[in-house]
Amino acid sequence: MKKALNILIFLFMLLILIISLKVINFIPSIINRETLQRYRSIEEAKHRIKIDHIYVPSYFPQGINWPPSEILAQGKPYKAVVLKFRHGGSGEVVMIIYQVELNRHITEEREIRIVRVRESVKYSLKGKEADLLVGICEDEEACSKISWTEDGFRMTISMKSTPIELLRIAESVRQ
Repeated sequence: MKKALNILIFLFMLLILIISLKVINFIPSIINRETLQRYRSIEEAKHRIKIDHIYVPSYFPQGINWPPSEILAQGKPYKAVVLKFRHGGSGEVVMIIYQVELNRHITEEREIRIVRVRESVKYSLKGKEADLLVGICEDEEACSKISWTEDGFRMTISMKSTPIELLRIAESVRQ
């Protein structure tokens, strides 16, 4: 009987410890809600980090799911938004949109990373000068990336695709 009571006390203390650690882990996100966090919707991210506009394309090629599968955003130390989009069939991340305050840097995700650049050119994106990279990703698929400035932000779209689809998407962001 005493052994059973000791086991129950041990389990109860273990439960209290686990709950305490969860609360301690949650405290920083309560104190500073503007650091990089996941959000359920673009509107929630806009409201929480106090950003006027999150740029999203109006054109999506067939197969890319809307809404974004992952929305990451921060208000401090600078404003940044990362939107990840998955392919409807495979579930693989096939497009990532970065919106980062000018002269700031955010580490780009590894899901779409050009490992061999085949071509790097300047491109006129509806009157804005953009940098277009075309190459091959780690998984030997065609990848493209385009970057330009937009209202105090550096916009970058990385996509597992040819540049033709990427340019259509980027042009739809610049409406």
